[in-house]
Amino acid sequence: MTDHVFEILEEAAKAPSRVEKQQVLQDNNCLALRDIIKGAYDDSIQFSLLPKGEPPFTPAEEPSASLMDKSKTLRYFVKGGPGEKLPAAKREAMFIELLESIHPDDAQLVLWMKDKKLAQKYKGITKKLCQGVWDGLIRK
Repeated sequence: MTDHVFEILEEAAKAPSRVEKQQVLQDNNCLALRDIIKGAYDDSIQFSLLPKGEPPFTPAEEPSASLMDKSKTLRYFVKGGPGEKLPAAKREAMFIELLESIHPDDAQLVLWMKDKKLAQKYKGITKKLCQGVWDGLIRK
């Protein structure tokens, strides 16, 4: 098991077959990975509480946290989540704080998830493939 979600997705993308890609994802099953997959591919999850594109942030030279530990905070940025009650500036500051605290490649992964661009970044890691790994995780 790795400390970084991006490493799991890179390993899965390099696997030569669909079955092997799914096996890598199953072998590394964790909340953070499922959160990223669900956020990227479930159309019912919208990050419309955040501005589109990449916010101004400084990637961490020495990450102080792991996306494995911080994935629970993603709910604050989802439409319908607890972050709706926060002022926009506070919510956006929390998002930048998350990005600046984790590994830069995981921060980029969070941005791709938010903008629903994950499928373009990891070869073969598609919505359909992930639905085959986690039945019921992706609703729409």
